[in-house]
Amino acid sequence: MYRLFILILLAAVALLPAQTPTAGSVIERARQALGSESALVDMVTLRIEGQVKPNDSKLMPARIVLTARKPCSQRLEIYVDDMLETTILHGGQAIMIRSHTKEKSMGNMRKLSEKERKCMEQSTRNLFNFYNPDYGKGELATYEGIARHRGEICDVITYTSPADIKTLRYFSRKEARLVATIREVSGEQIEIVEEGELFVDGVRFPQAQLYFQGRQALHRLEVTKVTINEALEDGIFDIPELKK
Repeated sequence: MYRLFILILLAAVALLPAQTPTAGSVIERARQALGSESALVDMVTLRIEGQVKPNDSKLMPARIVLTARKPCSQRLEIYVDDMLETTILHGGQAIMIRSHTKEKSMGNMRKLSEKERKCMEQSTRNLFNFYNPDYGKGELATYEGIARHRGEICDVITYTSPADIKTLRYFSRKEARLVATIREVSGEQIEIVEEGELFVDGVRFPQAQLYFQGRQALHRLEVTKVTINEALEDGIFDIPELKK
């Protein structure tokens, strides 16, 4: 009698619907896969160095150095042969400087457009948010369901912001890691697919990122070095005055 009762109870439990994931629960699990909450929250400065290898053999490879400081300062240096392109975001301002590495002059300098500045600002905040929406800037996260992407079963989350930037993130249901990010700005989409992993001071970073536009491969970023919470050079985020 008791055995029959237990079997009926187990059958009833099996018929109960599984709890539907939420954006919050998926993000929390993905953050746990990156590192401890204290390691993520306590990150104040970040430097990533790497090599960019274009898919088009006609284009030259590049070396990059990205330096960021919480909440929203970034300096991105891209070296191609003897050319250097430096983009700086700080205090709500953003500029780009193109120069020769062998010359001491400032080079050509321009102010970033509002669209470019907003994109750089969001990408900078994302470096420290670790998948959390930027609620302070009005960004919201919505759970979209389950989908197969890049050969994996994923939980899909859409991030929307007032800055006309939409982001889709695909998180592996099995491992909770980020499989891919699709970023849409004013109708233009770029997909970033992550590969491998590096562990630095208890935080997990991708070893490489592959960039796509539609089905076309654009380039591959191979991360060579990551440093966290190290003292930065004085004035690294200073923005020079534009020539009138």
